[in-house]
Amino acid sequence: PVGDSFVSEELLSWGDFGGEASGSWIFPEHSYCPDGIYAAALLCEIASEWSIAEELDRMPRYTLLRESYRIGSPREVMAAMGADEPTHGVRFEDEDGWYLIRASGTEPKVRITAEGRTPAKAKEMLGLGHVALEQAKRILE
Repeated sequence: PVGDSFVSEELLSWGDFGGEASGSWIFPEHSYCPDGIYAAALLCEIASEWSIAEELDRMPRYTLLRESYRIGSPREVMAAMGADEPTHGVRFEDEDGWYLIRASGTEPKVRITAEGRTPAKAKEMLGLGHVALEQAKRILE
């Protein structure tokens, strides 16, 4: 599952920090609810101790791509792909990238998220995800 409520629920059993792609940052020692002001205060504290720009320069860069497809039966498509739970999805990876295909929990859509070490690899992974989605749709025809 995705969403900050699921992240918070998982943090009840393990973890020191949780984040969600929407920008929700959760610090369980402070609160199990996302707290942007607390996150900003921590960032200010970190910035007073070392250069954030230098640290960011040392981090590897990856390209992340996302696409959504409106589908009449996303749960059935995900089952055809072998997903135990449609909103958890199925993930495929190699040494330079990955893609995740999952059903939306709120709309009749399937989403593909792909990441690669290069923009070309991310685009390749997104394309592979699209091919896998089309194959699953054909199984249901």
